Amino acid sequence: MSSHSNNSTSPNDPRQPSAAKPFVAQPVLPQELPIDYSGFIAVIFGVAGVMFRL
Repeated sequence: MSSHSNNSTSPNDPRQPSAAKPFVAQPVLPQELPIDYSGFIAVIFGVAGVMFRL
């Protein structure tokens, strides 16, 4: 038999399921969000395109 097994209850398993905690995202206020540079640049180019078209 193979010395490796897929049994997660093996005594040699270093993982501790009791220590695992689910991820909880920290709430972020809309004023603290980073600037959306790609959206800002798209608006600038859109306005510039309309201005040069006229």
